[in-house]
Amino acid sequence: TWLHRHHDDLSAGARHREFPPAFGRDRPRLETAVSGHFVRIADQRFQAGRIQLPAGAAPKIAFDDGRPASLLEVMSGFESRSFGIAFSLALAELTRRRMPLVIDTPLGNADSRYRPRTLQALADSDLDQVIILTHDKEVTPDLADLIASRTSQKMLVEFDIAGRNSQVHRDTFFGSEK
Repeated sequence: TWLHRHHDDLSAGARHREFPPAFGRDRPRLETAVSGHFVRIADQRFQAGRIQLPAGAAPKIAFDDGRPASLLEVMSGFESRSFGIAFSLALAELTRRRMPLVIDTPLGNADSRYRPRTLQALADSDLDQVIILTHDKEVTPDLADLIASRTSQKMLVEFDIAGRNSQVHRDTFFGSEK
């Protein structure tokens, strides 16, 4: 399908906040999949929302309850990050590409209510491997426990300035005991 042939173009479009003009028959499927993932992660205010990916324009969220549509690019940092995660999960789901999904700082700008929901959405995804990169204590031991049954490895990589190399500590992460 068109979606499979243009996976890389779509990923680039997500980064640039503008989508290719032609989605063909796959546009409704992609919008539905992105919407499903987005409402699982995002704030309660968006539960009645549907993601729209207009050709050649920025994505927006529309509401059936009379609220005006809103451009995703003007939302908070966490809401934008939620859309990016939802879009990546939807692409992986629809294209059935079996490759690792690498997400850098997925919980940045998220408060304590949304962090578990985001990690759970990643853990529940139909992907072979999700790699979460973080540079702080955003994944607490309690959050790590939430997805422990779906976690195969944990590693903490620290840069040793004096030795000018990286140290890898297995089975640990920020906030856990070494």
